[in-house]
Amino acid sequence: MDTTFAYQCLHHKTYAQYLRYETYKTAYVIHPIGAAIKEFGIVLDGCLKAEKYTVNGDDVFCAYFEDNDIFPEFLYFTGNKIYSFIAVKKTEVAWMPASVFERMIQEDHDMLYSFMLYIAHRGMKNQTLLNCLHYQTIHQRIAFWLLSMNNLSQDVPRVFLCRRVA
Repeated sequence: MDTTFAYQCLHHKTYAQYLRYETYKTAYVIHPIGAAIKEFGIVLDGCLKAEKYTVNGDDVFCAYFEDNDIFPEFLYFTGNKIYSFIAVKKTEVAWMPASVFERMIQEDHDMLYSFMLYIAHRGMKNQTLLNCLHYQTIHQRIAFWLLSMNNLSQDVPRVFLCRRVA
């Protein structure tokens, strides 16, 4: 059984009915900088890039969102609107209204717990990416990344299979 937060959202007995599905072409701007965040997305297939711009107008890569990644939860919960999301390749996204997403994690404690595990897992993945950049050569970076992949599996830790203790 798939235990990822994305899977649980897509198959939730109450909240899955609120999802709408969109497919975006390569280089399509899904969410422009400064736009209000009204929905949360789940990447079903493909890849998105979050980026912002320097004062000189250069784009700065910030994060990739791949299969089963949720976005833009950090922007929504912090009120930050300085990023845009662009399809790196053809990408399918399931969208859930922000109000429904908030209600889901407020009312369903198992979903809140699963969301927290997802955030922690993605945080570790991002930290590993940052650590990789400390190595000087591409060979060192590839070696570091390959050795780190064992700890970055898409599966949620097995502790998730245990029910949350009240």
